[in-house]
Amino acid sequence: RYLIGVAIVAVAIVLPFLNTETLAGVLPENVLRTETLDEGGGRFVAWQFGWEELMRRPWWGGGAGFEERYYTSYKEVLSLLGHQGLSHNSYLAFGLNYGIPLGAALLLGLIRRLGMLNRRMLFVALVPFVLATFVEGVLTSPLNAVTPAWFFAAAWMGQILQHRPDHAN
Repeated sequence: RYLIGVAIVAVAIVLPFLNTETLAGVLPENVLRTETLDEGGGRFVAWQFGWEELMRRPWWGGGAGFEERYYTSYKEVLSLLGHQGLSHNSYLAFGLNYGIPLGAALLLGLIRRLGMLNRRMLFVALVPFVLATFVEGVLTSPLNAVTPAWFFAAAWMGQILQHRPDHAN
Protein backbone atom coordinates (compact mmCIF):
# COMPACT_ATOMS: atom_id res chain seq x y z
CA ARG A 1 0.00 0.00 0.00
CA TYR A 2 2.70 2.45 0.91
CA LEU A 3 4.61 1.75 -2.29
CA ILE A 4 1.56 2.69 -4.35
CA GLY A 5 1.35 6.03 -2.57
CA VAL A 6 5.06 6.63 -3.02
CA ALA A 7 4.77 5.71 -6.73
CA ILE A 8 1.91 8.17 -7.23
CA VAL A 9 3.85 10.95 -5.54
CA ALA A 10 6.91 10.08 -7.67
CA VAL A 11 4.82 10.36 -10.84
CA ALA A 12 3.51 13.73 -9.64
CA ILE A 13 7.08 14.94 -9.16
CA VAL A 14 8.22 13.72 -12.60
CA LEU A 15 5.30 15.18 -14.59
CA PRO A 16 6.67 18.74 -14.85
CA PHE A 17 9.71 17.44 -16.66
CA LEU A 18 7.74 15.85 -19.51
CA ASN A 19 7.78 17.82 -22.73
CA THR A 20 4.62 18.88 -24.56
CA GLU A 21 5.11 16.37 -27.37
CA THR A 22 5.01 13.53 -24.84
CA LEU A 23 1.88 14.93 -23.22
CA ALA A 24 0.20 15.42 -26.62
CA GLY A 25 0.94 11.78 -27.46
CA VAL A 26 -0.62 10.54 -24.20
CA LEU A 27 -3.65 12.78 -23.77
CA PRO A 28 -6.64 12.93 -26.14
CA GLU A 29 -6.78 15.97 -28.40
CA ASN A 30 -10.06 17.25 -26.98
CA VAL A 31 -8.52 17.40 -23.48
CA LEU A 32 -5.63 19.64 -24.47
CA ARG A 33 -5.76 23.41 -24.69
CA THR A 34 -3.17 23.60 -27.43
CA GLU A 35 -2.92 27.41 -27.34
CA THR A 36 -1.42 27.27 -23.82
CA LEU A 37 -0.05 23.74 -23.76
CA ASP A 38 3.53 24.74 -24.45
CA GLU A 39 3.47 27.13 -21.51
CA GLY A 40 1.24 24.99 -19.27
CA GLY A 41 -0.79 28.10 -18.52
CA GLY A 42 2.39 29.58 -17.02
CA ARG A 43 2.85 26.65 -14.67
CA PHE A 44 5.89 25.21 -16.44
CA VAL A 45 7.67 28.53 -15.95
CA ALA A 46 6.66 28.60 -12.28
CA TRP A 47 7.68 24.99 -11.69
CA GLN A 48 11.06 25.37 -13.37
CA PHE A 49 11.69 28.61 -11.49
CA GLY A 50 10.76 27.01 -8.17
CA TRP A 51 12.65 23.79 -8.86
CA GLU A 52 15.86 25.71 -9.55
CA GLU A 53 15.52 27.51 -6.20
CA LEU A 54 14.66 24.26 -4.42
CA MET A 55 17.88 22.71 -5.72
CA ARG A 56 19.80 25.57 -4.03
CA ARG A 57 18.39 24.59 -0.63
CA PRO A 58 16.99 21.04 -0.90
CA TRP A 59 17.47 19.93 2.69
CA TRP A 60 15.97 22.73 4.75
CA GLY A 61 14.09 24.99 2.34
CA GLY A 62 13.71 28.67 3.06
CA GLY A 63 11.37 28.45 6.05
CA ALA A 64 7.65 28.97 6.45
CA GLY A 65 6.30 31.42 3.88
CA PHE A 66 9.44 31.30 1.75
CA GLU A 67 7.55 30.30 -1.42
CA GLU A 68 5.40 33.43 -1.26
CA ARG A 69 8.33 35.72 -0.52
CA TYR A 70 10.40 34.16 -3.30
CA TYR A 71 7.77 34.34 -6.04
CA THR A 72 6.68 37.83 -4.98
CA SER A 73 10.25 39.12 -5.18
CA TYR A 74 10.47 37.94 -8.80
CA LYS A 75 6.92 38.77 -9.93
CA GLU A 76 8.03 41.19 -12.68
CA VAL A 77 10.43 38.64 -14.17
CA LEU A 78 7.84 35.86 -13.95
CA SER A 79 5.19 38.09 -15.50
CA LEU A 80 7.42 38.69 -18.51
CA LEU A 81 7.81 34.91 -18.80
CA GLY A 82 4.03 34.39 -18.80
CA HIS A 83 3.38 33.50 -15.18
CA GLN A 84 1.56 35.22 -12.32
CA GLY A 85 1.19 33.99 -8.78
CA LEU A 86 3.04 31.36 -6.80
CA SER A 87 4.26 27.85 -7.67
CA HIS A 88 0.84 26.29 -8.45
CA ASN A 89 2.17 23.04 -6.99
CA SER A 90 1.67 21.99 -3.36
CA TYR A 91 4.66 19.61 -3.42
CA LEU A 92 7.01 22.26 -4.75
CA ALA A 93 5.64 24.77 -2.24
CA PHE A 94 6.26 22.43 0.71
CA GLY A 95 9.75 21.71 -0.61
CA LEU A 96 10.57 25.40 -1.02
CA ASN A 97 9.29 26.16 2.46
CA TYR A 98 10.58 23.18 4.44
CA GLY A 99 13.02 21.28 2.21
CA ILE A 100 12.48 18.00 0.41
CA PRO A 101 12.73 15.61 3.41
CA LEU A 102 10.34 17.52 5.68
CA GLY A 103 8.05 18.45 2.77
CA ALA A 104 7.77 14.78 1.77
CA ALA A 105 7.18 13.74 5.38
CA LEU A 106 4.42 16.35 5.76
CA LEU A 107 2.66 15.26 2.58
CA LEU A 108 2.98 11.53 3.17
CA GLY A 109 1.91 11.96 6.79
CA LEU A 110 -1.14 13.94 5.69
CA ILE A 111 -2.08 11.35 3.08
CA ARG A 112 -1.65 8.54 5.60
CA ARG A 113 -3.49 10.36 8.39
CA LEU A 114 -6.46 11.07 6.13
CA GLY A 115 -6.66 7.36 5.31
CA MET A 116 -5.94 7.82 1.61
CA LEU A 117 -3.62 4.81 1.48
CA ASN A 118 -6.56 2.51 2.17
CA ARG A 119 -7.07 0.58 -1.06
CA ARG A 120 -10.76 1.49 -1.10
CA MET A 121 -9.80 5.17 -0.95
CA LEU A 122 -7.02 4.97 -3.53
CA PHE A 123 -8.90 6.06 -6.65
CA VAL A 124 -11.71 7.85 -4.85
CA ALA A 125 -9.49 10.15 -2.80
CA LEU A 126 -5.76 9.71 -3.30
CA VAL A 127 -5.49 10.00 -7.09
CA PRO A 128 -7.65 13.16 -7.34
CA PHE A 129 -5.85 14.63 -4.32
CA VAL A 130 -2.38 13.99 -5.78
CA LEU A 131 -3.29 15.31 -9.22
CA ALA A 132 -5.09 18.42 -7.98
CA THR A 133 -2.34 19.36 -5.55
CA PHE A 134 0.19 18.90 -8.34
CA VAL A 135 -1.30 21.64 -10.51
CA GLU A 136 -2.47 23.97 -7.73
CA GLY A 137 -1.06 25.02 -4.39
CA VAL A 138 -4.27 24.28 -2.52
CA LEU A 139 -2.46 22.84 0.51
CA THR A 140 -0.51 26.05 0.97
CA SER A 141 -3.20 28.57 -0.02
CA PRO A 142 -4.98 29.69 3.12
CA LEU A 143 -8.01 31.26 1.42
CA ASN A 144 -9.38 28.43 -0.67
CA ALA A 145 -12.49 26.34 -0.16
CA VAL A 146 -11.05 23.09 -1.51
CA THR A 147 -8.63 22.16 1.27
CA PRO A 148 -11.12 22.15 4.18
CA ALA A 149 -13.60 20.23 2.02
CA TRP A 150 -10.95 17.59 1.19
CA PHE A 151 -9.94 17.22 4.81
CA PHE A 152 -13.54 16.87 5.92
CA ALA A 153 -14.45 14.40 3.13
CA ALA A 154 -11.30 12.28 3.55
CA ALA A 155 -11.67 12.10 7.33
CA TRP A 156 -15.37 11.25 7.04
CA MET A 157 -14.84 8.59 4.36
CA GLY A 158 -11.89 7.18 6.30
CA GLN A 159 -14.01 6.79 9.41
CA ILE A 160 -16.82 5.12 7.47
CA LEU A 161 -14.45 2.71 5.72
CA GLN A 162 -12.61 1.95 8.95
CA HIS A 163 -15.77 0.53 10.51
CA ARG A 164 -16.94 -1.44 7.48
CA PRO A 165 -15.79 -5.00 6.93
CA ASP A 166 -13.69 -5.58 3.84
CA HIS A 167 -15.77 -7.72 1.47
CA ALA A 168 -13.05 -7.88 -1.18
CA ASN A 169 -11.27 -10.87 0.42
